[in-house]
Amino acid sequence: MVNIMSKGRRFLILLLLIVSPLVCTSWAQENDTVITNLSSSPDTVITNPPSSPIAKSEVSQVDILGESQRNLGRSINILNIVATSMGVLVGLLAIIIGVFGVLGWQKLELESRIREEANKQWGEIREKAEKDLEDIKGIREKAENEMKNLRQETEVPSLSEMPSAELKGKLDEFSRMSETLEILGASLKPEDYFNRGYNLYYKGKYELALEAYNKAIELRQDYAWAWNNKGLTFSKLDLYKEALEAFEKAIELNPGYANAWHRKGLTLYKLKQHEKALEAFDKAIELESDFVANAWYRKSFALRRLGRHEEELKSWDTVIRLKQDSGQDSANAWLNKGFALHKLRQYKEAIKSLDKALELDPDYADALFNKGCVYARMGDRENAFKNLLEAIELDAKYKEEAKKDEAFKNLWDDEDFKGITR
Repeated sequence: MVNIMSKGRRFLILLLLIVSPLVCTSWAQENDTVITNLSSSPDTVITNPPSSPIAKSEVSQVDILGESQRNLGRSINILNIVATSMGVLVGLLAIIIGVFGVLGWQKLELESRIREEANKQWGEIREKAEKDLEDIKGIREKAENEMKNLRQETEVPSLSEMPSAELKGKLDEFSRMSETLEILGASLKPEDYFNRGYNLYYKGKYELALEAYNKAIELRQDYAWAWNNKGLTFSKLDLYKEALEAFEKAIELNPGYANAWHRKGLTLYKLKQHEKALEAFDKAIELESDFVANAWYRKSFALRRLGRHEEELKSWDTVIRLKQDSGQDSANAWLNKGFALHKLRQYKEAIKSLDKALELDPDYADALFNKGCVYARMGDRENAFKNLLEAIELDAKYKEEAKKDEAFKNLWDDEDFKGITR
């Protein structure tokens, strides 16, 4: 019996010597793994963020994000250590109980000692975790205060307007701060996700922008602006049916939303639903003057698609007047008016309109090409070649265009035409 007990003690010592390094090794491996995963997360922008002109807190964004990740890493390490160590200890306890159950040794005394040691380690771990969580709470409070300042200083315009360099810097800062708050477990406002979506949209990250707008809508179901921008983002992805649904939802929430009506018209035009597109453009024109010129411009093209050139001509006259009144460049409108006159076979008036476009932009190759087309229709071979040659000198693509355009059909076999377009 004594011999058996002695062998049992020796077995226990040997077992502890084998298992103890495994526990330490397990802890070290968990620690390394967690830190590596946190620092290499593809969704967290933390490396050398650009300085911001609007940061006011004593704690910089880099410090906040870096410190928060370090503390989060430590806390996660602690939890992994707890899970690993407790698992090993429980396994060890089971082995010891099994072995000494067979040997008939003092099982209850060993259980008590192991439990006492586990409780001691758990107490130390819990104390450290509570301290880390308190540190994270303080960092989050600082980040939330910084976010309040950013919200007050960041005003996002419509997606139809390209953001200034200053606004781009503010939006980058805003996005980094909102991501920091998410990491720290803070709740964001719908407007925070809206601004993030705007920033991602202009960076060409359309899928991520959609995710941001969806989060904004989840938090605020009646967010018409977010629905409108969601529609614009779908359009960038050529998902026009989805875009149309989003614009219609924005209009349902805000029937007086002129931008949404305008965008709905553009989407219907893309879907070749030109009659419905006209209705949407007319509604945008009725609602708000800011969209009048653009809506008339798009409406003119919808009328062209429907072959309603008389109405198209009047529409271009309206576009020209609106652009001139607002001091905008109207060369393109004069060009398109000339095209409408060409379709109506009012060739002399078409030439006058195209000359006006060239007066505003002497190097307007498209206007020169269209003049060549009109002269070809009129049977004026000399002026047709002259204008075509000038268009080709500005842009060689018109060589191929002339070979396909029906206006030049009667000249395709002409040797001079072949020479010009060779």
